[in-house]
Amino acid sequence: MKQLFAWCQLLRAGNSFTAASNVIAGFLVVQAAWQPLGPLVALIVTSVLLYAAGMVLNDALDAPLDAVERPERPIPSGRVSRGAALVVGWTLLVLGVACGWFASWLTANPRAGIVGVLLAICIVHYDVGLKSTPLGPFTMGLCRSLNVLLGASVADSFGPAAWTIAGLVGVYTMGVTYFARAENVEEDTLNHLVGEALIGAAIVGLLVFPMSLAEENQFRVSAMWWVGCWLVVFLATGGSAWLTNREVTSASFHRRVTALLCGFILIDACASVAVAGWLAGLIVLALWPLTWIASRFVPMT
Repeated sequence: MKQLFAWCQLLRAGNSFTAASNVIAGFLVVQAAWQPLGPLVALIVTSVLLYAAGMVLNDALDAPLDAVERPERPIPSGRVSRGAALVVGWTLLVLGVACGWFASWLTANPRAGIVGVLLAICIVHYDVGLKSTPLGPFTMGLCRSLNVLLGASVADSFGPAAWTIAGLVGVYTMGVTYFARAENVEEDTLNHLVGEALIGAAIVGLLVFPMSLAEENQFRVSAMWWVGCWLVVFLATGGSAWLTNREVTSASFHRRVTALLCGFILIDACASVAVAGWLAGLIVLALWPLTWIASRFVPMT
């Protein structure tokens, strides 16, 4: 059981639901329905495999640093060997790319395979060295944007709406990445401020997301209900910021980062409501409690 828990911690098991929600949102934005179901499942599996690969490789490559700064992590604590983590990480990456090309075969369209390869390249570059550079947040944002486009790759073209939601998710990711760098919450660091600004910009951008829809009848809810959905996202992300600022501790900071990571699902559910209706949004939103429950047992960071 200890070994299983260590691997779940290494894989950041709860985060996989946020990767899946990105793909579903991208898929629904271009399809406005759950068909074709086979390629959608293949794309979700592709995303989860690549995301898990990125998590495992990140810890395996960071093992010497974690031995000093985070000795409780699975690899430095000896619960998982670095060699095993590297083998599993690269294997998951190859399987993820292969699954992307399988989705391409199902759709007779190379787009999914190409996006999967680009996503894998970005993941490797981030883990190998870019994460500690100024390009780190941008690369992480690009990974999430490509994840959304992976879902949209089932269509012959992405379209304005797919590019818009991918861009918003990318900006939000950059904000979360900058914010997560500001671990010393007792100081109002530049990373903290930049992160808050980017997160705010993404949430404001989400409010006008319907304007990217090509035709008026593609918008599936009334303006009033759309604003209501948006307010839920705004309060869920902004409210956690307010609570963090009131309780300045390391624990509250990590709770805020966890809440922001869960925010991906709220954004994706909101976009899904706009293009595919309430049922679609609720199905995506169902991933949120699963993520929250998983985060109680396995940290998301």
